[in-house]
Amino acid sequence: MMSRFARVWRAIGLLSFPILLLALAGCSPTPPDCRSADAFCIGFVTSSSGLKDYGINEQAWQALAQLREEGMVVDVIESVDALDYDKNIAFFAEYGYDMVFTAGYLSMEDALSIARKHPETTFVMIGQSPPKEDSPPNLAGVVFPEKKAGFLAGALAAHFSETRIVGAVFANQAIPSVAAYARGFEVGAQEVDAQVIFYEKGKFSDSLNDREWGASQSDSLYSDRKADILFAYGGATGLAALEQFPGRVIGVEIDFARRYPLARERLVASIVFDFSILQEIARAGQISQPIYEGEYRVLWGDTPAPEVLESLEYPDEEKQDAPGIENENTGTDGGNQNDDE
Repeated sequence: MMSRFARVWRAIGLLSFPILLLALAGCSPTPPDCRSADAFCIGFVTSSSGLKDYGINEQAWQALAQLREEGMVVDVIESVDALDYDKNIAFFAEYGYDMVFTAGYLSMEDALSIARKHPETTFVMIGQSPPKEDSPPNLAGVVFPEKKAGFLAGALAAHFSETRIVGAVFANQAIPSVAAYARGFEVGAQEVDAQVIFYEKGKFSDSLNDREWGASQSDSLYSDRKADILFAYGGATGLAALEQFPGRVIGVEIDFARRYPLARERLVASIVFDFSILQEIARAGQISQPIYEGEYRVLWGDTPAPEVLESLEYPDEEKQDAPGIENENTGTDGGNQNDDE
């Protein structure tokens, strides 16, 4: 087995290439040559949220970094700005990496363009589906069943609620991921009174960055509508609602307890990504289909209730459909639960 080697890179400013920040080597003092047939090299380009986002970047990196124990070379470049995506993805391709994973809604076009230029490299977009037409065969996407995660959040809210009134605050429902989480939540919480609020003013981008509105809706749900459990999603708006809510909360995509350790006692659970699918793709050494489906996993707060998960029966897709909401896995399409994407 080849020596384990991992590097963490960060793209800084307007430089045309990444700068090496940290090297962690096994018994070899020099990095393997990724152009060599003897090395299998994996590159990961984060979104501009970086590795400390407690969400998609950190969780994906944790899964990929474990592959070092199997002899694979695994490197990561932290993007500082969306303008970095093109050169960061190209860097791995030009240096002979076998497989490149990308995160970030705005990186999709860059990944598509570079995949066409480098047919010898496999590219996997995390949270995105490749185009249905004219997509290169070396490009795949990993999507997540957001409606199912929303259903889980709704079921947990119903189980833990004492007032039998639960609340949810969302960004604009025209954002596909928002609509999917919301519809799933409504179905999961149908045994209680579910008060669901959507952001309906201004632009889509406004709905993801209005912390004041998110906090005020959170206050209203608790004080006026007597909701004792809150689920929220949609950038900074959703995070502000969760931060402000005095009752118990359910988070999605980010590890809420680690991001907000002082709020741990209010946490029912964080529903986060299960990135074992990335490991499966890497071990295969190639892609066999254009779209892969990942899963979610539950990180409990102070009162674990695994029996709730064991007793859940997810409804048929037909029962989850609602007018105007497409029944498909949408990917992290810009509504993701980070406030600095």
